[in-house]
Amino acid sequence: MLSVNVAFADNETIYVSSDGSDSLGNGTADNPYQTLNFTIEKASNNSNIYLKSGTYNSTGYEIANKSVTITGEDGVVIDGCGGKNSQLMFKVNKDSSLALNNIKFVNGNATKGGMLSPIINDGDLYINKCYFNNFSTIDGVIKNNNHLYLNDVTTSNLNIDWDDVFDALNEVGYDGVLNLEVNFSKYGNGFELETADFS
Repeated sequence: MLSVNVAFADNETIYVSSDGSDSLGNGTADNPYQTLNFTIEKASNNSNIYLKSGTYNSTGYEIANKSVTITGEDGVVIDGCGGKNSQLMFKVNKDSSLALNNIKFVNGNATKGGMLSPIINDGDLYINKCYFNNFSTIDGVIKNNNHLYLNDVTTSNLNIDWDDVFDALNEVGYDGVLNLEVNFSKYGNGFELETADFS
C-alpha cells in the first residue's frame, strides 16, 4: 500500500525543533524555530511546517485565514500539557485548512472551563498517520463542524464522557465525511480508520 503525506500547494518550508530558537532561528533545517505557535503565526498561506523529533507542549494552536501542513519526523509528540488542565490543542477556523501528518498526540484534556474537545475544526482538517493516546474529553477528541478527513488514525486510552458516539464508524464508509461530529471512543485499544479521500 502506498503511504503518502497530505500537503497543500507548496509555498514555504519551515522547520521547528525543540532545541531551536524563535528569536535567533530563521526556520531553515539548520537554524529552526523552537515553538509551533510562533511558527504557525509566522507561516504564510500553504506553508509546510516540519517538526524535528521531540516533544512539543501544546499551548493552543490556531489556524486562521490560511492553509498549513504540519508533518512530524519519526518520534514527534504533541503533549496536551500532561492532561492535567483543559487545553485546546488545535483550532481550525472557517476558511482555513490544516493537514497533520505522522504525529503522536498525548495527554489531551477537555473536561473543564467550558471546553468540550481539544481539537475544534470549523474549516478543513486532514489527519494522516497520527496516533491519539490518553485523552479525556466531554464531546470527543475532535469537534468537527465542517470537513474532516482521516486516514490511518489509531487511538488508545481514551475516556469520552459523552455517550452519543458513533458506535459503528466502519459502517459509515469513513472516507471524508461532511458535517460529522467525530468522537473517538474507547473500544478496547481503540479503533483504526484505514481509508480516507485526500483528493
